[in-house]
Amino acid sequence: MKLYLNPRTLRHRGFSLIELLVVISVISLLMVLSAPSMSAAFKGSKLTQGGEALRNLITQARQMAVKNNAPVEVRIFKYDDVETPETTMHYMAARLYLMKLDLSTNSDPLTSKLKEEPTGNLLKLPAGIIISDDVAQSSLVNPSRVLKGQATVKGLDPDVKETSADYVGFQIRPDGSLNLATNQRWFLTLYNREEIIKGQQTTPSDYVCLQVNPYTCDVRWYHPN
Repeated sequence: MKLYLNPRTLRHRGFSLIELLVVISVISLLMVLSAPSMSAAFKGSKLTQGGEALRNLITQARQMAVKNNAPVEVRIFKYDDVETPETTMHYMAARLYLMKLDLSTNSDPLTSKLKEEPTGNLLKLPAGIIISDDVAQSSLVNPSRVLKGQATVKGLDPDVKETSADYVGFQIRPDGSLNLATNQRWFLTLYNREEIIKGQQTTPSDYVCLQVNPYTCDVRWYHPN
C-alpha cells in the first residue's frame, strides 16, 4: 500500500521554535569555546605579518644600497600610538633613507657630505606589535652601539602632518654589509605589546626574532611557536 502525503503538509513543514533555539544555543556555545584559539591565531598572524614586513624592508634596503652604490639607512622609530590608550612609547615603525652625496655646496665627491633622502613608504607594524627595546632581545636598538637621533616623520600620527620622533638605526653599505661590528650578533625581536605586564618587560612567550648577517645583511627568521 502506497502512502500519499498532502503537498500542502510538506510545504508548510519547518523547524519549530524550540528547535531553532536549540540550534542557536549550540552555535553560540561553539563560538564561545573557539574564541580563545581564534584570538591567539589572530595575534600570531599579526606577529608574522610584522616580522615579514620588517624582514622585507631590510632586504629592500640592501638591494637599494647595491643598486645605487650608496649607503641606505634603516631607521626604527619610537613613538606613542595615538590609537591605543597606552602612553608608553615603543619601537613600532621603520623607514629607509638613501644617503646621497650633497654636491649643492661642494662639487668634489671626495669631500662632499652625505645627505639623507627618505625613500619608500613608512612601515608601521600591525596594531599591537612592537619591537623590544630590551638590548638583550634587540641588539639593533642598542643606542650605544647603533645610530641614534631625532627626525621629523610623516605618517606616524594620522591627525598630524609631521611628527618628531626619536629613532635608532643602522646603515647598509654599497657592498651589502652592515656598518656595525662583524664580531657581534645583530637582531630584532618582535612581540605583542600585551606581553608587557605592569610596565615591566619580560621574556615574551611568543615572538619573532630577525637576525641580520653583518657581512651580507641576509635576514634569518626565528619563530619558536
